[in-house]
Amino acid sequence: MAERIDILLAEDSSDDAAFFLHALAEEKIAASIKTARDGAAALSLMFGKGKPENATPLLRPKLIVLDLKLPKVSGLEVLRRLKNNHTR
Repeated sequence: MAERIDILLAEDSSDDAAFFLHALAEEKIAASIKTARDGAAALSLMFGKGKPENATPLLRPKLIVLDLKLPKVSGLEVLRRLKNNHTR
């Protein structure tokens, strides 16, 4: 049996999220998926309530599927904060 991979899906469009989940199911990819509807929620899933630059990640997914045009905090800002995290 294949290993389950941890995935963070940050997508505000329910249609796009459903398309992604359907593609995983079609390919029979075993995954544990956490979803976020905006960039702030994605950062909270990853780092809790602390500042992302100094927080130890709570979630370390193998794959992050990130919409770049998210509400609250853009996908590009999420990427910047992930990159600037010094506890990797």
